[in-house]
Amino acid sequence: MRPFWKMAALALGVTASCSSLAQNLATEVAELRQMLAAAKSDYETRIGELERRLEQAERVSNAAGRDAADAREIAEQAAIDSASGPSSANAFNPAIGAVLAARYSDVGEGWEAIPGFIPGGELGPGGSGFSLGESELNLNANIDSRFFGNLTLAIEDADGETEIAAEEAWIQTTALPYGLTGKGGRYFSNVGYLNGFHPHADDFVDRPLPYQAFFGGQYVADGLQMTWLAPTAMFLE
Repeated sequence: MRPFWKMAALALGVTASCSSLAQNLATEVAELRQMLAAAKSDYETRIGELERRLEQAERVSNAAGRDAADAREIAEQAAIDSASGPSSANAFNPAIGAVLAARYSDVGEGWEAIPGFIPGGELGPGGSGFSLGESELNLNANIDSRFFGNLTLAIEDADGETEIAAEEAWIQTTALPYGLTGKGGRYFSNVGYLNGFHPHADDFVDRPLPYQAFFGGQYVADGLQMTWLAPTAMFLE
C-alpha cells in the first residue's frame, strides 16, 4: 500500500474514533444533566414537603396553645367563681364595705380660723402626728324595686378619742319617671364637684378653701332632695 493511502486510512480511523468519543461524551453529558435535573426536582420536592409539614406543625402547635390558654382561663375563672360566689352587689343583703384610712401629718399653724368666715364642721387637715383619719363602714341594698338604701358609719379620731357617727343614712328612689330621683335622710348634697364624694376618695389631705370656708369641709344635708336629669346630650342635672 502506498504511503498516501496509509495516511488516509489512518486519518479516517482517527476521525471515526474522535466522532465516536464525542458522541459518547455528549450522551454522558445529557445523562448527567438529566440526573442533575431529577436530583434538583427531588430536592425541591423534599424541601416543599418539609416546609408544608413545618407549617402544619406550627398551625397545630398554635391551635394547641390557644386551646390550652382558653382552658386555663376557663379553669381560673371557674376557680374564682366557685371561691367568690355570686358577684352581685346584693350577694350580701345588705352589701357591706369598709374603708380604713390611717395617716401621719405634719401641719403648720394658721388653720385655726379663716378671716371673715365662721365655718362649722371640720376645718383644715387636722392636727400633726399619727391619726386614724376617716374610716368608714358602709351598708347598702335595694329595699325593693322602687327604693335603694344606704348607711355609712364614720369612725373618727377626735381629740384623741375614737367616735362613731352616722355620716350618711338615706333612701333613694329608683323608678320615678322623666329622669326624676328623690332622696331623703342625711346625705352629702351635690354642691360643687367634690361635696358628694367622701374625703377618703380625695387625692389631697384637705378640701379646697371654699369648701372649708363655706361648708366647714363638707356640706351634710338633713332633709329631702329632688333631682331631675335633663334628656340632653350634655349632662344637665
